[in-house]
Amino acid sequence: VDGLTDRLCKTYGVDPLRFVSSGSMLIISSDPGVVKYALEKAGIAATEIGEVTDGKNVLVRKNGEEEIFDVTSDEMYKFYGAEE
Repeated sequence: VDGLTDRLCKTYGVDPLRFVSSGSMLIISSDPGVVKYALEKAGIAATEIGEVTDGKNVLVRKNGEEEIFDVTSDEMYKFYGAEE
């Protein structure tokens, strides 16, 4: 999570890993290194963020795991003081 995003989220009590992330692209690849190289060569920033595994849906954080449930509202609404 970008430093500025992290500071804003901590200030407003928002979880940055639960944003809907409009304008972002999630790419699943069997060879992420090749994809990342091609994107960066084209001037597009790319980061490998995880892997797809069998089993339950979990979000892995530095301090452990939590099960992922359906997202009912974008965390961004918390900045405006109202949920969708």
